[in-house]
Parts: sequence; C-alpha cells; structure tokens
Amino acid sequence: MKMLADAPALQRTCLAGGKQIPKYGAGGGGMWRLISLPFGLGLFFLAACTGSGRTTVLDTGTADAAGAIDTTGAAETTGPADLPSGVDIPHDPATRLGPENLVYAGAFRLPFVETQPPLTWTWGGRSMTWFAGGDPGSGDTTPGSLFIAGNDYEDGTSVPRSGFVAELAIPDPVVAQGNLDALPVAKMLQDFTDVRGPDLYPEGIYFELPKMGLEVLPGEGDSSILHVAWGQHLENDAAPSACDGPPDASCVASQSWRVLGPGGKLDVHPTVGPWWVDGAGLYSVNDYLFAIPQEWADAHVGGRRLVAGRFRDGGQGSQGPVAVAIAPWQQGSPPPAGALLESTVLLHYTSFPETSGRLNGYQHSDEWVGAAWLAAGSRRALAFVGTKSIGAHYWYGWQRCPGGVVPCMEPESLGGPGCFDADGSECGFGPEHYCSCTDVDCDPDCFGARGWWTEEWQAQVLLYDPADLEAVAAGLAKPFQPQPYATIVIDDRLFGHEAAPDVMGSGKQRRFRIGAAACDAQSGILYVTEMNADPTGEQPIVHAWRVQK
Repeated sequence: MKMLADAPALQRTCLAGGKQIPKYGAGGGGMWRLISLPFGLGLFFLAACTGSGRTTVLDTGTADAAGAIDTTGAAETTGPADLPSGVDIPHDPATRLGPENLVYAGAFRLPFVETQPPLTWTWGGRSMTWFAGGDPGSGDTTPGSLFIAGNDYEDGTSVPRSGFVAELAIPDPVVAQGNLDALPVAKMLQDFTDVRGPDLYPEGIYFELPKMGLEVLPGEGDSSILHVAWGQHLENDAAPSACDGPPDASCVASQSWRVLGPGGKLDVHPTVGPWWVDGAGLYSVNDYLFAIPQEWADAHVGGRRLVAGRFRDGGQGSQGPVAVAIAPWQQGSPPPAGALLESTVLLHYTSFPETSGRLNGYQHSDEWVGAAWLAAGSRRALAFVGTKSIGAHYWYGWQRCPGGVVPCMEPESLGGPGCFDADGSECGFGPEHYCSCTDVDCDPDCFGARGWWTEEWQAQVLLYDPADLEAVAAGLAKPFQPQPYATIVIDDRLFGHEAAPDVMGSGKQRRFRIGAAACDAQSGILYVTEMNADPTGEQPIVHAWRVQK
C-alpha cells in the first residue's frame, strides 16, 4: 500500500451532527460473468482490537505468497503504520486482541430437518446473529440463542424464495476434532420463518445466488430489532440512480428490519423497508451485518453502530473487505421505504482494474464473508473472516482442464477475465490451460463450476486495529489504507466434509469453507458456521471461540 504524500484535512465538520465524511466511490468493472451454481454460497466473520505508534504483525517467518501467516507460537514484530506521512496514529499493542485471546471452545450440530427447501438446513447457515433474550433460564455457559438462515437456494420462479430464519438454543460446545458424533445437537426454539415476507420487494423479485445479513440490536423500549440485508451475486453497482426500469433483483435497496415480538418471536411483525445506503454501492453493503460498541460509534461515526459490508469476488466493489456504518433508526422509526441512509465508510478498498489501494495479498478468488467486533477487558479488535485464495495463480474458468491441467481458464474470446500470478501479473500460459467450452454447459472434462479458482484456499481471520478505522472516520486516512496486523489460519478446527466437489472444490481447492458468524458480546463468544460440514443433509455446523483477556 502506498503512503499518501499529504495528509488530508480533518474535515471534522463533516462528522458534526451525524453527517457522513466525503463519499468513497465503489465502481465495478462490469467485465465479469455470472457463475451458475446449483446452490447459494457461504460467508463468515470474526473480530479483534487496538494496539502503539506502529503496526504490529504476528509473524512466524513462514508467510506464503498471498500473505497468509500461521500464528502458532508467533512472536510480535513491528513495522511502520501505513498511514499518511506526518500523521501520527497511536496504536497500543497492550490493547490489541491477539490470536492468543481467542480460545477454541468446540462445536455443535444443527438438528436434521427432514423437509423440502427452503425449510431445511441443507446448504444453509450463510447468515447468523446472536440474540441476548433467547433461551432464558437455560443455566448453561452459552446464554442467549442464535437466529440462523436455512437453505439459500433461489432460482427465480420454481421454488419459494429463500432466506427463512429459525431460532436455536445454544448447547455447550464440545472439542471433538473430526468426530461429528461427539458433538451436541442444538434444540430448535422457533421454526423457519420467512423474514423477507411477501411485501418487502415487488412480486417476482428473486435473488440468484442470494446474499443475506442478520444482526439483532435493541429497539425502542424493551423491543429488539432484527436488521436484515438482502442482495444477490450480480448487482447494478450504480444503483439507485441507474434503477429507472422495471423492478429487478440486481437493482433493489438492500437494508430492512423486523421488530421481534415478545420473547424474540419472529412471526409477529412484518419486515419493513427496504432502504438504500447512501455513499456506497450494492457490492459494498448487501451481505453481512455486525454491530460496533455504542460508545465507539458515538465517538467516531455519529452513533451509527450497525455496520454493513460485502466482498465481491473478481475485484468488483472492493479489493478487500468492507465496513460501512449506518443507523436506520436515526432517519425514522422506521424510515420510509426507499430512503437513503446516511453512512460513514470505515473500510473500502479500490475496485478492479486499480492495482493500488488493495488488501495486502489480495486475489480475485478471495471470499471475505463478514466481520464482528470482539473485546476482552481493555483488548479489542475488528476482524474479517473468510476463505482466502493463497495459490501461486488465480483464474476465471474451471477447477481443472482435461488432463488435469491447472490453472484452467475461460478463453478471453468468451469473456474470461484471464489468469493472474499471486502478485497480480498475467500468467501467460499456453493453450493447454484454456478449456474448450463454448458456454456454461461445459465439456465434462472441464471439471468444476465456472467461476474464480486458485490452487489452494485457507480459512482465515484478519485482525484490524480500530485505531486505523478511527483515522478513516476522522478524515486522516483513506478507506483503502487500513491493513490487518495479523492473520490467523483456522483450517485445523474445521471438519472439512467435501460436498459437491464440482461446485465447492476439493482438498486444497475446497472453497467457500465458512458460512457466517455471530458474536455474543456479553459473554465474549464468537460463533462461526462451517458450510456443509455435516454429511447428514449437507448441513452446517457451528464452531465457537471464547474471547479471553
């Protein structure tokens, strides 16, 4: 990442009264093709915190070409913070939440629901949030409950719309590496409920490869509000100004909420909205949701404690994870449908074809799926979690070509964006690395669904220092400047069941490993879904980490 030659003005007047800082554009290339897959894909999130006048990196000395660092037994080293020259951004390593503060607590299974999609956990678990008022009086070490989205397949006409949400009690997780039978099974507290409802979007609006975010926040009085984000794989990132034609799923507002009934009942009130996020394109806000502490939000982002984000493969939107703070309740209770929500962009990298202003080690095949804020005592952090592309090459095409040739690209004559080395330069391979397909119904020897591939993925957690985001909010740094101070590889905690290898990949090429995450901020527990980990119904399982001082 390049240093800025001159520090920008503080522009504190833009923050006064809850006004947003200058908009950060999120253009999209537009050269990418839709990946046609039989099921929706998954995402996930995590969190950590601040740290000295220098940026701390946990390094074992074995970083790979993509910048992934295995932090087992790591020691701390320091390097200069990547911020504008002349601006001293304080960091304190003693207040940073490190890998040693995240202690794996185990996992649990979801109950098998023998019914038809979308009222099933099969290929579900892509969205999740923790609810403080759930499962009262349980007396276990995992208070509250989880709202988790079920099957997310939606093809446009032939099936009910997806995104049904159920509530589950949280059993005490068990560490049982590789032994699913030893894991406890969660109890269903509320059956699947359609939280989109029939009236939120016009009739006929179906999301292809849907995106969905969930987060519960306090409402008025004793009420709780389930905030919900909606979107799909392929979007019109110029919305809403470009949305002047017939209703279309690629061009609809992303944010909504549903007031929960007594005890967290899902089916008492309708979902209201939807609302646009002003200052950020759809590729930046219509997937994951998470909360930041109210005190931090009041101090830095005008009280906007709900954060929306999305990472889109192929470099569209942002070449790295995104965080955009919003507060729908500040513009009405609820705001009118179609309202533009004021926002503060905290993290947003450049869009392809820009080659600067990226996440360090960025590859087009990355899958950053969410974020959350965690804290333990004086330690805190913001972290993003997902499935990181770490191969020597990444490409648009198929998992492998006839004869097992890897990479296996789609010819540029058909619109394929091509193949890149880990540093972003073009691969320059010969014709044997191009699949002879002519359309999406490919030569069966071209193995794997069409899309972004690499030789290897890892499940990773990126730890960010909130002090850098404070600098962005104050106008002292650009939204593409913050970089993670540490990376944690969590593959050793995953069960690794391989489902639909032509879609998900297999072995080191298994992608979309993580589904979603939720944070119990009161007890300091992070919950993460592993996609398709349970062969019974191809269901997710839930992993848990305790955040300790």
